[in-house]
Amino acid sequence: MFSAVARLNRFVFHSDSKKSAIASDRKRAFEELEALANTGWTRAQVLLGICAEHGIIGNKNTAKAFQWFKTAADRGDVLGQLRLAECYEFGIGVEKHDENKQLVKSCTTRLW
Repeated sequence: MFSAVARLNRFVFHSDSKKSAIASDRKRAFEELEALANTGWTRAQVLLGICAEHGIIGNKNTAKAFQWFKTAADRGDVLGQLRLAECYEFGIGVEKHDENKQLVKSCTTRLW
């Protein structure tokens, strides 16, 4: 379960290493992470949102990022709630809504 997350984190934070071997391993890690997210594991959902938002796997897709963050947030994940609030505040994958600044503050407080 956690090996997919560990591999994907390595690629996100250490993307300069051995590019030829990484492509297939990155894809496999992404597929495992997606399977975990589909079982309801919220941290995997947030990570997939980050991947979609920044184009870590494939092209950038802010609408898909928004959906993953919303899925995690709806299940009570605080990081998912924070990222969802940021999507609303900055218009990432959804129309911008300034009234969600309070939601960002609330989530940030709970994270720390």
